[in-house]
Amino acid sequence: MAELKQSRWVKVHEPGHANYEAKENIMDILIGENRCRADVTYTVRSHKKAADWMLKYLEAANAGQILHEIAARIEAEAENKEDLDLNHEKWSCQIEKMDQGIFKVQLIWAPGEPVTKKQPAKQLKKKAEKKVVQKVGFNVPKRYLNRVREAYEDSDGFWIELKNGWMNGENTVIHEDSAKEAVKVLKDCTKVKKA
Repeated sequence: MAELKQSRWVKVHEPGHANYEAKENIMDILIGENRCRADVTYTVRSHKKAADWMLKYLEAANAGQILHEIAARIEAEAENKEDLDLNHEKWSCQIEKMDQGIFKVQLIWAPGEPVTKKQPAKQLKKKAEKKVVQKVGFNVPKRYLNRVREAYEDSDGFWIELKNGWMNGENTVIHEDSAKEAVKVLKDCTKVKKA
C-alpha cells in the first residue's frame, strides 16, 4: 500500500474529504478509489518551471510510483510547448498558462496499488517535569535557587537562608512548619537594590 505524505507544500485529501480551499503554490492531492489527482497553481516563469515544481512536490509526497513513469517525458515536453496536454493509459498531465507567470497544473494517475494518506507518527506527550533540586533537607524549585544560600530541615521546621540581595520582608531567613509553606514564602521574596 502506498502512503502519500503531507507537508507544508503538499496537502493530501482522502476520499470524502475533498472540501478544501486551493491556494497558490500548494499542491492538493485527492485520493480516489481507482485514481489520484494532483492540482496546483504555480506562480513561476515558464511551463518547464511548473513541471519541475510539480515533480519536486510529488517527490516530497512520496509519490514515487508515478514519478519514475512521467518525469522524463513531462520535462522534455514542457520545454517544447506552450500548453502541455499529455495522455497515457495510466496517467494524464495538463499544464496550462492562466496568466503572465501563473500556471495551472493537473496530474491524474491510476496507481498500481491502494493509496492512503500517511499518518504522522504519534508523539507521546511528556508530562511536564517540575524541575526541583534537592537542597540538604527538602526540595526547592530550580527557578528559585538563585535566591537560596542554604535550605535545610531541623526539629523546629524548615529553614531557607537567602543570598545577599534577597529579602523576606525585613528578614534574610525563612522559617516555616512545612517545606511547601517555606517555598511559598520564597516565591514572594524581593530583590533589594543596592544604594
